[in-house]
Amino acid sequence: MWTADSASLMALVDEVIPAYGIDPERVYLTGLSMGGSGAWFLGSQFPHRFGAVAPICGPAQPLQWADGLLQMPIWCFHGERDRVVPLRRSRDMVQALKKIGNRPKLTILSGKGHNIESVYDNDAVYDWMLSKKVQPETPVSA
Repeated sequence: MWTADSASLMALVDEVIPAYGIDPERVYLTGLSMGGSGAWFLGSQFPHRFGAVAPICGPAQPLQWADGLLQMPIWCFHGERDRVVPLRRSRDMVQALKKIGNRPKLTILSGKGHNIESVYDNDAVYDWMLSKKVQPETPVSA
């Protein structure tokens, strides 16, 4: 499973950035369903490598992942009638993030189920992402 191999995923990111001339300050995570879960996870493990996270109906682990996403810009999407990943999974993660001081956005698509890839047809999502940059790591004070 990808959670056990996050180092390989980051090695792939490190390879792709220079190979395709990607601005390393504008690298974002998104995915649908299990890919959304992967976006939550990888963002929580490497918060200073990504400018924002936009998970789509991805199951999250609030107790394990929220703290790593404290400073991360997040726009989460979920279908109101999702029968594969219940809406509460995104709501619980968003609530956990708010509790620690993050200000995530949650967009619930009324009447929609699990397959809401139409989110990617919305230019506002890309405009929002491009308005975010990777945040430098804050040094730990002695």
